[in-house]
Amino acid sequence: MSIYYIEEKSAYDAGNRQVFDEIMKKIRCGKITGIFAYHPNRLARNLTEGGEISDLYRTGKLDLFFAVYAVDKSPEGIKNLNYGLCNVAYYSADLSRVVCRGIRTKNRMGWKCAASLPLGYLNQRKNSKNTTIVVEDPKRFEIVRTMWKEMLCPF
Repeated sequence: MSIYYIEEKSAYDAGNRQVFDEIMKKIRCGKITGIFAYHPNRLARNLTEGGEISDLYRTGKLDLFFAVYAVDKSPEGIKNLNYGLCNVAYYSADLSRVVCRGIRTKNRMGWKCAASLPLGYLNQRKNSKNTTIVVEDPKRFEIVRTMWKEMLCPF
């Protein structure tokens, strides 16, 4: 029997994923005995979850099967699994730092997220390296300017 689970919650901090918690409860009570996944990084996003999965695997309560990652119940296999699960925590923390650094750099260069652009402006591609500049929206800029002028000086 196969059940497909999808978890869409943030998992940088432990305890935020209800689907993960439900799966762990079913494993502990014996309703789930194995997990098929592409890679360990699809299962855990922090050290707490990784440790829980590793412990269940080590004690024989859980069988793990990965498409692109080899594990077995030998000490080396457990170490390999732990390495993959620890790398997940590093990857998650590093990705957050890299994304924030990229956004800060783009902001220093004048880029603004499309959702935060003032009404009447657009991001326009500057060159082939996906850099953009903020320009006046040809359809809306004059309308917005007139709207503000009328609101501020109605007479």
